[in-house]
Amino acid sequence: MLKNLILSLVIPAPFFNTGAAQGPASSPENLIIVTLDGYRWQEFFGGLQQKMLESRYCHQPELLQRDFGADTPQESRRRIMPFMWDVIARQGVVLGNPAYGSRHNLRNPYWFSYPGYSELFCGRVDKKINSNGYRRNPNFTLFDALAADARFRGRMAIFGTWNAFPRIINAWRNGTDYFVDLSPDSGSGLRSRPLHFRTYWTRPPASFAGAEKDTFTFRFAMEYITRFKPRVVHIGFDETDHFGHSGHYDHYIRAAHLQDAYLRYLWDWIQDVPEYRNKTLLVVTTDHGRGEDPVEKWQHHNRRHGGREVWVAMMGPGVPAAGEWQQPADTWQEQVAPTLAALMGVHMKPHKKLAQPLEPVIKGLEKQ
Repeated sequence: MLKNLILSLVIPAPFFNTGAAQGPASSPENLIIVTLDGYRWQEFFGGLQQKMLESRYCHQPELLQRDFGADTPQESRRRIMPFMWDVIARQGVVLGNPAYGSRHNLRNPYWFSYPGYSELFCGRVDKKINSNGYRRNPNFTLFDALAADARFRGRMAIFGTWNAFPRIINAWRNGTDYFVDLSPDSGSGLRSRPLHFRTYWTRPPASFAGAEKDTFTFRFAMEYITRFKPRVVHIGFDETDHFGHSGHYDHYIRAAHLQDAYLRYLWDWIQDVPEYRNKTLLVVTTDHGRGEDPVEKWQHHNRRHGGREVWVAMMGPGVPAAGEWQQPADTWQEQVAPTLAALMGVHMKPHKKLAQPLEPVIKGLEKQ
């Protein structure tokens, strides 16, 4: 089975099906959250950016234009992320395109990873969390809410290339299994399961020349999901942010394309497994954006460079097929956790600063 899994994951994205249409379901039984670290809204909604192709950060503009360029921004973004725009955007909801006045923003004032993920998973902003090296998150998280429910307790796992994820969700408090940073012996390896990265870590080949760790993280996640059928999963990809910071626009775009192929593989697998088919909510988002003007700001993200505006997409039971949201509305990343809690039928711990669920999702549900 592992051999077949590895072989199938190196097949190019066009091989995969477009994803089976979902049957009706009142609420999801499973939740999968996938994050693309630092993949900004400009490429997500607009495809290749001409000023980036002409910048010093693009090393092979002709090849990038050949593979992902198009006559319209909509077609270029679809060539980069075909599963996102052919499947998720048609079967679910996509928020955050400023062209329609649909701005999805970070509420935290820092615009980098730990504060961004904390906002995403806590449903509120804690301004004391102002460093990527911050300790274990003291705030109540979506994973805490899920762990309090017998349906999900002991059936949650996170997989990431960045070793801060267990601290961000406070996996020690809610008992979530975790595998991060390819570090099986440092205390951040997967716990409490008879599966270990050392059993196969030399086998999967890199999926493209610039790939670093996301390929291995995803394959380990799929092996775990296939064996143990968790009810709640977070997969945190990192290479879009890594290649952004390293100043390599080509690899940044190709990493997003590869991550989209992994999303397609994951969704096709879900459609083949009875425990997940028509029962699984898929959420895809990011932790922060990147700078825009001047071009040199693209390499970084914070209050000085930019990165406040982000995006979120979701599909599955309970989510209306509203497509790309085109009504003017400001939404916030802190609204995602309360929305997911409502869809999953669990309660976030009451707090005076807890955000309200996303109105476009709730309004869409009211129209169904």
